[in-house]
Amino acid sequence: MSEYGNGDYYHESERDQKIENNIEPKDEHSNNEIFLNNSKPRAESNPKDEFLQFKSNRRLLYDNPIKKERECGKCHQIKPYNEFKNRSENNKKKKSICKNCDVKIEAHRLQLKSWTNKIKAIKYVTNGKNTCQICNKIGIDNLPMLDFHHPYPELSSKFAKEKGFWRSIRYNSWEDIKNNIQKQKVIAICRNCHQKIEANFFETHKKLILKCKDTNSKLLNNINKQKKQQIKAHIRKKILILDIWNGKCTNCGFGITSENINNLPALEIHHIDPNLKKNTISDFIKRTTSIDGIKQIISQEKATCLCSNCHIMVQSTFYKENKKNIFKKHNNFNSK
Repeated sequence: MSEYGNGDYYHESERDQKIENNIEPKDEHSNNEIFLNNSKPRAESNPKDEFLQFKSNRRLLYDNPIKKERECGKCHQIKPYNEFKNRSENNKKKKSICKNCDVKIEAHRLQLKSWTNKIKAIKYVTNGKNTCQICNKIGIDNLPMLDFHHPYPELSSKFAKEKGFWRSIRYNSWEDIKNNIQKQKVIAICRNCHQKIEANFFETHKKLILKCKDTNSKLLNNINKQKKQQIKAHIRKKILILDIWNGKCTNCGFGITSENINNLPALEIHHIDPNLKKNTISDFIKRTTSIDGIKQIISQEKATCLCSNCHIMVQSTFYKENKKNIFKKHNNFNSK
């Protein structure tokens, strides 16, 4: 038994009450069934009766006004009243879940809303084709891989420039998202294509990066210091990916060769075990001259090479865990 309300003691459920009174349900194969709340057999009941039956059998939550503490309906920890929000400004009665659980539930709701909004946005932008509008290889089933790009940068909003197009509107209403898509004239492309399109510096100096065998090449002598540093960073990245991973994403095979480095901007370094991550390897590639030193760090921290598409899929934990619910919610919305 437990203490509830104003210090009175109640049994946790009607089932416990009947067991204490030595009224036990018969074996499921017995001809004489006993229903704990005197309801009709399940076959004859309707959903409303079943819900009422469930509600009557549900365990009451601990609530002690004297000690000013209660049990959270989500995590079931006993916490003081100040750990629970009021139901509303006018209703001072406390919510049944604590503040921490309330935050987690709201974050989960917003994440679902963001992903379902993205499905609608991709379908709207691509006119129902639901694939990358450049390579036509990545579809909506790999939703995290799809991104939005501004072919006309001058049309992007202030918030889109600061946060990125989708981050700036993902929690908004569908009408607002649709208006922003129309105003800013975005297209839907995969992250690999996006990285390549936005790598303007690389595209300008691609031939030079390809020709240079190392960072001490004489071809770099007549280039100013700032540009030279960026070019050297791309050369180091090229050498590392070719030497360690044969130029390929270890997951899908997307990559570069010693003769063709067009895909270099879309290749990234990923830590397989986040607990081993002590350094941002891309920073070392930018500022460190020793390629052997970078290789040693990669080996120690068990890093690997992934393309941008595979990298975002590895990091999209929420999407992978809730994929069915996301598409189910989207389908339910469309059916209304």
